[in-house]
Amino acid sequence: MAADHSVSLVAIMTPQVGKLDRCIQLMEQATSIVRTTEPGTIRYQFHVEVKGAERGDCLVTIEQYEDQAAWDSHCQGEATQFMSKAMTDEGILAKPPAVTFIKHVADLLAHSRYIRNTLVPKVTKDPHLISGKHALDLSNVRSTLHELEDTRMTTEVIRFSRIEKALRRIIEASGVGWPTDIVIKAQMLLTRWEKLLGPLQRVHGDLWAAGGRLEGLLKPKAWPSPQNGQKPASENAYRVPQLPETPAQTAEAHGDPAKAHKEGHCGFQVGDWWLNCAAACFHGIVDNLQYHITADEEVAYAIALTLDTERDSFQDDSFSYAPHSSDPGIFKLMATINGEQRKVVRVLRSWKLRSPLAPRVGLRYDGLYRVAGYSVKLEKESWRYNFHMKREAGQESLEKALTIPNADQLDDWEDYEAGPTYSPDEEIVEDLCEGTEEEMQRPGVKKEVINGGYFTQNPGGCGTIY
Repeated sequence: MAADHSVSLVAIMTPQVGKLDRCIQLMEQATSIVRTTEPGTIRYQFHVEVKGAERGDCLVTIEQYEDQAAWDSHCQGEATQFMSKAMTDEGILAKPPAVTFIKHVADLLAHSRYIRNTLVPKVTKDPHLISGKHALDLSNVRSTLHELEDTRMTTEVIRFSRIEKALRRIIEASGVGWPTDIVIKAQMLLTRWEKLLGPLQRVHGDLWAAGGRLEGLLKPKAWPSPQNGQKPASENAYRVPQLPETPAQTAEAHGDPAKAHKEGHCGFQVGDWWLNCAAACFHGIVDNLQYHITADEEVAYAIALTLDTERDSFQDDSFSYAPHSSDPGIFKLMATINGEQRKVVRVLRSWKLRSPLAPRVGLRYDGLYRVAGYSVKLEKESWRYNFHMKREAGQESLEKALTIPNADQLDDWEDYEAGPTYSPDEEIVEDLCEGTEEEMQRPGVKKEVINGGYFTQNPGGCGTIY
């Protein structure tokens, strides 16, 4: 593994009273300059510090540079010179920025993912792995905890690394025999951070930031400042998501549907996962938000299974696909078995799918299948189509996909699910809804937008995030 020579840091800027918004404006300009003039900058993000449900009074930046030369270049670059001059001329800051170099801030994320995705699940399954003759070496975990004791923690570092979730996983699994010193230190760190920053359950990752799962899609509006210094009646008063103006702004404007009109994996791997169909459409594995068959004028390329569209899935390598009779891509799927060679189609499974192969949450890519045959029947004055799908040989096994979503992806889902709700115009929701007509036409369903997804509240009070 190649040595990591990157330089990572957290900088905290405290503006004068009344100058926070101006500081944000200047940082937005500086960020634009960095992106266009500093190829050696890996990450340059700023956030308003959040304390509990309230907006704080300082800005936090998380920065990462390829190496010392890239960091030196940034210090002498256009963005730094611009910020230095503006801050001095306008008297923006109440005190000099507090800069903390975290040698392994990127590694902190890697350690967090390893603990959540691999170590805790493995130990929970086999507790003997942390005791006995062949016990796992936990020195890297102890080293990470020791480093965290000397780290000045901020909500932005937690939001970036999710290290607190890793510590919680260890504490929750302490009953299987985790070493007492590790459990106690994890609890001590969480207690210290919550005393400093408030309840950590309110700290959610920015899914729309660079590298986030919803990067490129519409983001909710920024949290406004409290009115007259008054705390709002509820946390949701700060969190009003931005309603897309048109359906095109949600999908076509953010992703080219034609990218999905290619046969094969198209650069995707078995087990790739998305929070919702909009994100999958943006990345080009499907071309619509309604779980319709992905097809062009001639043939189909992908199907996304949801609700009761999959049947007879008792064997991993085959199943029956029953699309809705109104799906415009049905005849294009039939066309895949015409000609000398049958074409393959990509198959994705939604967590809403009533199948033992469905993911716990989100939308997962399960590989390439061919149409082995199909049947058509007239049932209750409508045609019912059934396609027998056979999994293509020579690709990654389905076993890998069935481990998805992992802990890190489940945390992304938790952040996605934690968004606020509000009730926009019903007609707009119908236009923007990513779901099948059958889903949205069910009686007694109330629809509300939630972080770019859709929340369906049944009369009995049981909700589901789409």
